[in-house]
Amino acid sequence: MQASSPRATLRAVARASATALVALPALSLVATGAFAQTSLDPVVVIGTREPQALSKSVADIVLIDRDTLRDSGAASVEEVLRRYAGLQILQNGGPGQTAGYLLRGTNTNSTVVMIDGLRIGSATLGQAAFEALSLDQIERIEVLRGPASGLYGSDAVGGVIQIFTRRGQGPLNITAGAAVGEYDSRKADFAVSGAQAGFDYAASIGRETSDGVSSIRPNDINGYYNPDRDGFRRTAATARLGFTPADGHRIGVSASQNKLNSQYDSANFGGPRTSSPIRRRTSATG
Repeated sequence: MQASSPRATLRAVARASATALVALPALSLVATGAFAQTSLDPVVVIGTREPQALSKSVADIVLIDRDTLRDSGAASVEEVLRRYAGLQILQNGGPGQTAGYLLRGTNTNSTVVMIDGLRIGSATLGQAAFEALSLDQIERIEVLRGPASGLYGSDAVGGVIQIFTRRGQGPLNITAGAAVGEYDSRKADFAVSGAQAGFDYAASIGRETSDGVSSIRPNDINGYYNPDRDGFRRTAATARLGFTPADGHRIGVSASQNKLNSQYDSANFGGPRTSSPIRRRTSATG
């Protein structure tokens, strides 16, 4: 066998290196294409009787996922719905005050609101008390804009708002947070979630308080301004437990309780033009 010269060896190495450099972009493109093909569309369950990919839905559906809720910087469910779902919000004062909602020009009682598939509402207000809900409880919000009476009944003329609480997945995850702000506003929350051996679990509890501001601005034309602060105190707790015996099948139970104690100014007709704070308590249990 004849040994190759050093110059020939160098040329062979140079050709192999050039071939490898040309092949790298091709491999990168192939890998990128493979990863792109594995991306999945968000799945919604509000527009049909079965889960359906958002891109295949013919209904006007807005999906507000957990990442959007986290990055929005919003302080309430009402603010999120106004910003991302296009709802018109009629709020009686600041945070913790009663908030009405208009979807597609219909009245508040023409929109169905559900939490984890169960209808919610207030026996006194005739509407869902969004002000009693905390964003820390919520995994995602689906809003069906437009008539949905065929699936949800005659009171879904305006549409449907469905709220899903957090569900456990992956290894044990423990989170906690605290915040303070103006008007002696304070907030704290604690949550634990996870999944193992077919079981998933999630639980959270949170407390939020604020001294607030007066619900009626100074120099009110009716003279009902009261310079006291109208604050609120809200406690929210949720728990979910589920078992998945096979893919696509899940058995679960969930419970939630929200308590809101808020204050607002009330006019005194027929007497001196003064106002006094009134406390309103809202409780929702599911």
